[in-house]
Amino acid sequence: MKHSQNDRFRIVLYISLYTVITVTTILATALISTMVLGIDPSRLEKSGRGIQFAIRLFAAFVTYFVFIKRHARLFTRTEFWKMVGFSSLIEMGLGMAVLLLSGSFRAIPLQMSVQIVMIGGIVAFLATSLGYSNRFGNTTLKADLVRRAKMDSETFR
Repeated sequence: MKHSQNDRFRIVLYISLYTVITVTTILATALISTMVLGIDPSRLEKSGRGIQFAIRLFAAFVTYFVFIKRHARLFTRTEFWKMVGFSSLIEMGLGMAVLLLSGSFRAIPLQMSVQIVMIGGIVAFLATSLGYSNRFGNTTLKADLVRRAKMDSETFR
């Protein structure tokens, strides 16, 4: 499906949306697990990678869903790689910010903190490449096009 110049891909908007969804979901998960469920924060660190992967996958799904709803098309190959790359960079930046703000940056040797951020970047790359995949996009796009066709056909009845 060809897209026109009016449907230009604005990567900053979708990267910002991805970042807001990620930060909001992280904060909500932390608040719900510690305040509502009463889980000790030290136990969260042990399952942190799985939770982070799920949060990043969720943020990529929602961002791609918004893109498809707005543009009624899938990402092109260049848009896909830009989104995956910038989302991974944002995640690595958020990981470094968490290390700096938590104060554990001084307690952890520099090599270990670099490894932590790089592992977070790899996890982010895998999660976002799955979240922005065409498998999810095709399903969402088909459902959206069927919904639009029904609305259009009902208008002319």
